[in-house]
Amino acid sequence: GRRIFYAASHHYGHLGSVVTRYDTRTGLAFYRDNPLPDQQIMSLVYDRPTDSLLCGTTCDADCRSVPPSTHDTFIARLDADTLKVKRKTKGPAGSNGASIIGPLGQGRFLGTCTGTFADGASGARWFAFDPAGFRTPELAEVHALDGWSGGILYGNRPGIFVLHVGPRIEVWDLCKPRRIKVLGDSIHISSFFVQERDVLIWTAWDVFVLENALV
Repeated sequence: GRRIFYAASHHYGHLGSVVTRYDTRTGLAFYRDNPLPDQQIMSLVYDRPTDSLLCGTTCDADCRSVPPSTHDTFIARLDADTLKVKRKTKGPAGSNGASIIGPLGQGRFLGTCTGTFADGASGARWFAFDPAGFRTPELAEVHALDGWSGGILYGNRPGIFVLHVGPRIEVWDLCKPRRIKVLGDSIHISSFFVQERDVLIWTAWDVFVLENALV
Protein backbone atom coordinates (compact mmCIF):
# COMPACT_ATOMS: atom_id res chain seq x y z
CA GLY A 1 0.00 0.00 0.00
CA ARG A 2 0.87 3.66 -0.14
CA ARG A 3 1.20 4.12 3.61
CA ILE A 4 3.59 2.39 6.00
CA PHE A 5 2.83 2.45 9.74
CA TYR A 6 5.43 1.85 12.43
CA ALA A 7 5.47 1.89 16.23
CA ALA A 8 8.58 2.14 18.38
CA SER A 9 9.27 2.38 22.08
CA HIS A 10 10.40 5.65 23.56
CA HIS A 11 14.15 5.96 24.06
CA TYR A 12 15.76 3.93 26.81
CA GLY A 13 14.70 4.94 30.29
CA HIS A 14 11.34 6.45 29.29
CA LEU A 15 7.82 5.03 29.19
CA GLY A 16 5.58 5.23 26.13
CA SER A 17 5.99 4.94 22.39
CA VAL A 18 5.88 6.79 19.09
CA VAL A 19 3.71 5.86 16.08
CA THR A 20 4.81 6.95 12.60
CA ARG A 21 3.01 7.01 9.25
CA TYR A 22 5.14 7.20 6.10
CA ASP A 23 3.68 8.09 2.69
CA THR A 24 5.63 6.23 0.00
CA ARG A 25 4.29 8.49 -2.75
CA THR A 26 5.21 11.86 -1.25
CA GLY A 27 8.10 10.75 0.96
CA LEU A 28 6.54 12.59 3.90
CA ALA A 29 6.32 11.17 7.41
CA PHE A 30 3.99 12.08 10.28
CA TYR A 31 4.29 10.88 13.87
CA ARG A 32 2.29 10.92 17.09
CA ASP A 33 4.23 10.98 20.35
CA ASN A 34 2.86 8.78 23.14
CA PRO A 35 -0.73 8.34 21.83
CA LEU A 36 -1.44 5.96 24.74
CA PRO A 37 0.34 7.64 27.68
CA ASP A 38 3.10 5.54 29.27
CA GLN A 39 2.14 2.51 27.13
CA GLN A 40 4.50 0.87 24.64
CA ILE A 41 2.66 -0.27 21.51
CA MET A 42 3.49 -3.91 20.75
CA SER A 43 1.55 -4.44 17.52
CA LEU A 44 -0.23 -2.57 14.73
CA VAL A 45 -2.82 -4.12 12.40
CA TYR A 46 -4.51 -2.07 9.68
CA ASP A 47 -8.30 -2.40 9.54
CA ARG A 48 -9.26 -1.34 6.02
CA PRO A 49 -13.07 -0.99 6.45
CA THR A 50 -12.57 1.62 9.19
CA ASP A 51 -9.25 3.07 7.93
CA SER A 52 -7.81 2.62 11.40
CA LEU A 53 -5.11 0.73 13.27
CA LEU A 54 -5.77 -1.86 15.97
CA CYS A 55 -2.98 -2.13 18.50
CA GLY A 56 -2.02 -3.76 21.77
CA THR A 57 0.33 -2.47 24.46
CA THR A 58 2.62 -3.28 27.34
CA CYS A 59 3.02 -1.12 30.42
CA ASP A 60 6.79 -1.73 30.40
CA ALA A 61 9.45 0.57 28.98
CA ASP A 62 12.14 -0.55 26.55
CA CYS A 63 14.08 -3.35 28.26
CA ARG A 64 12.10 -2.51 31.42
CA SER A 65 14.53 0.37 31.89
CA VAL A 66 12.13 2.30 34.15
CA PRO A 67 9.27 1.10 36.41
CA PRO A 68 5.78 1.21 34.85
CA SER A 69 3.30 3.85 35.95
CA THR A 70 0.48 1.27 35.85
CA HIS A 71 0.17 -2.49 35.52
CA ASP A 72 -2.66 -2.26 32.99
CA THR A 73 -2.32 -3.05 29.29
CA PHE A 74 -4.61 -1.79 26.54
CA ILE A 75 -6.16 -2.68 23.19
CA ALA A 76 -6.88 0.44 21.14
CA ARG A 77 -8.02 1.75 17.79
CA LEU A 78 -5.97 4.58 16.27
CA ASP A 79 -7.15 6.82 13.45
CA ALA A 80 -4.93 6.04 10.45
CA ASP A 81 -4.72 9.71 9.48
CA THR A 82 -4.22 11.54 12.77
CA LEU A 83 -2.85 8.53 14.73
CA LYS A 84 -5.00 9.64 17.67
CA VAL A 85 -6.81 7.14 19.87
CA LYS A 86 -10.41 6.63 18.78
CA ARG A 87 -11.30 3.89 21.25
CA LYS A 88 -9.58 1.75 23.87
CA THR A 89 -10.20 -0.93 26.45
CA LYS A 90 -7.97 -2.68 28.97
CA GLY A 91 -6.17 -5.85 28.02
CA PRO A 92 -7.05 -9.13 29.78
CA ALA A 93 -6.70 -8.97 33.58
CA GLY A 94 -3.24 -10.08 34.69
CA SER A 95 -1.60 -9.41 31.33
CA ASN A 96 1.69 -7.50 31.12
CA GLY A 97 1.56 -7.34 27.34
CA ALA A 98 -1.21 -7.54 24.75
CA SER A 99 -1.06 -7.67 20.94
CA ILE A 100 -3.45 -7.80 18.01
CA ILE A 101 -2.03 -10.22 15.43
CA GLY A 102 -4.42 -10.37 12.47
CA PRO A 103 -7.97 -11.05 11.28
CA LEU A 104 -9.86 -14.16 12.34
CA GLY A 105 -12.78 -13.51 10.02
CA GLN A 106 -16.35 -12.28 10.54
CA GLY A 107 -15.01 -8.95 11.78
CA ARG A 108 -12.99 -10.46 14.62
CA PHE A 109 -9.23 -10.28 15.21
CA LEU A 110 -6.82 -12.60 16.97
CA GLY A 111 -5.24 -11.15 20.09
CA THR A 112 -2.49 -12.53 22.30
CA CYS A 113 -1.31 -11.68 25.78
CA THR A 114 1.29 -12.74 28.32
CA GLY A 115 1.16 -12.49 32.08
CA THR A 116 0.03 -14.18 35.27
CA PHE A 117 -3.70 -14.69 35.27
CA ALA A 118 -6.43 -15.09 37.89
CA ASP A 119 -6.31 -18.87 37.61
CA GLY A 120 -2.69 -18.75 38.85
CA ALA A 121 -1.13 -19.80 35.54
CA SER A 122 1.53 -17.76 33.75
CA GLY A 123 2.52 -17.62 30.10
CA ALA A 124 1.03 -16.80 26.71
CA ARG A 125 -2.65 -16.96 25.77
CA TRP A 126 -4.75 -16.09 22.74
CA PHE A 127 -8.25 -14.67 22.37
CA ALA A 128 -10.76 -13.49 19.77
CA PHE A 129 -11.33 -9.74 19.84
CA ASP A 130 -14.40 -8.08 18.32
CA PRO A 131 -13.71 -4.39 17.54
CA ALA A 132 -17.45 -3.73 17.22
CA GLY A 133 -17.95 -4.26 20.94
CA PHE A 134 -14.41 -3.30 22.01
CA ARG A 135 -14.76 -5.30 25.21
CA THR A 136 -11.97 -6.57 27.46
CA PRO A 137 -11.78 -10.38 27.16
CA GLU A 138 -12.75 -12.29 30.31
CA LEU A 139 -10.51 -14.98 31.81
CA ALA A 140 -12.65 -17.75 30.27
CA GLU A 141 -12.11 -16.19 26.83
CA VAL A 142 -8.29 -16.26 26.87
CA HIS A 143 -6.88 -19.65 25.94
CA ALA A 144 -3.58 -21.39 26.58
CA LEU A 145 -2.01 -23.75 24.06
CA ASP A 146 0.24 -26.54 25.31
CA GLY A 147 3.89 -25.80 24.52
CA TRP A 148 3.24 -22.37 23.00
CA SER A 149 5.21 -19.49 24.53
CA GLY A 150 3.81 -16.66 22.40
CA GLY A 151 5.60 -16.76 19.05
CA ILE A 152 2.93 -16.18 16.38
CA LEU A 153 2.48 -14.49 12.98
CA TYR A 154 -0.52 -13.93 10.73
CA GLY A 155 -0.65 -16.41 7.85
CA ASN A 156 -2.12 -13.89 5.35
CA ARG A 157 -5.56 -15.53 5.34
CA PRO A 158 -8.25 -14.85 7.95
CA GLY A 159 -8.01 -17.41 10.73
CA ILE A 160 -4.66 -18.85 9.60
CA PHE A 161 -1.62 -18.28 11.85
CA VAL A 162 1.90 -19.66 12.15
CA LEU A 163 2.97 -20.54 15.70
CA HIS A 164 6.21 -21.57 17.40
CA VAL A 165 5.03 -24.42 19.63
CA GLY A 166 7.77 -26.13 21.61
CA PRO A 167 10.46 -27.06 19.04
CA ARG A 168 8.00 -26.90 16.12
CA ILE A 169 6.76 -24.30 13.64
CA GLU A 170 3.08 -25.09 13.09
CA VAL A 171 0.25 -23.73 10.93
CA TRP A 172 -3.05 -23.37 12.78
CA ASP A 173 -6.62 -22.48 11.94
CA LEU A 174 -7.53 -20.63 15.12
CA CYS A 175 -11.17 -20.28 14.12
CA LYS A 176 -11.63 -23.99 14.89
CA PRO A 177 -9.05 -24.14 16.57
CA ARG A 178 -6.98 -26.94 15.01
CA ARG A 179 -3.44 -27.57 13.82
CA ILE A 180 -3.19 -27.87 10.04
CA LYS A 181 0.42 -28.96 9.62
CA VAL A 182 3.96 -28.85 11.01
CA LEU A 183 6.53 -26.91 8.96
CA GLY A 184 9.60 -27.65 11.04
CA ASP A 185 10.60 -29.60 14.14
CA SER A 186 13.97 -28.95 15.76
CA ILE A 187 15.27 -27.68 19.08
CA HIS A 188 17.63 -25.50 17.04
CA ILE A 189 14.84 -23.37 15.49
CA SER A 190 15.31 -19.81 16.74
CA SER A 191 12.85 -17.69 14.74
CA PHE A 192 10.55 -17.57 11.73
CA PHE A 193 8.94 -15.08 9.36
CA VAL A 194 5.92 -15.05 7.04
CA GLN A 195 6.24 -13.47 3.60
CA GLU A 196 2.98 -13.74 1.68
CA ARG A 197 2.59 -17.51 1.05
CA ASP A 198 6.15 -18.41 2.10
CA VAL A 199 7.57 -19.14 5.54
CA LEU A 200 11.23 -18.59 6.45
CA ILE A 201 12.70 -20.55 9.37
CA TRP A 202 16.01 -19.80 11.07
CA THR A 203 18.06 -22.32 13.03
CA ALA A 204 21.44 -21.83 14.67
CA TRP A 205 23.15 -22.57 11.34
CA ASP A 206 20.66 -22.38 8.47
CA VAL A 207 17.79 -20.44 6.93
CA PHE A 208 15.04 -22.51 5.30
CA VAL A 209 12.67 -20.94 2.77
CA LEU A 210 9.42 -22.91 2.53
CA GLU A 211 7.77 -21.67 -0.65
CA ASN A 212 3.97 -21.77 -0.86
CA ALA A 213 3.78 -23.23 2.65
CA LEU A 214 0.58 -21.27 3.29
CA VAL A 215 -1.30 -22.12 0.08
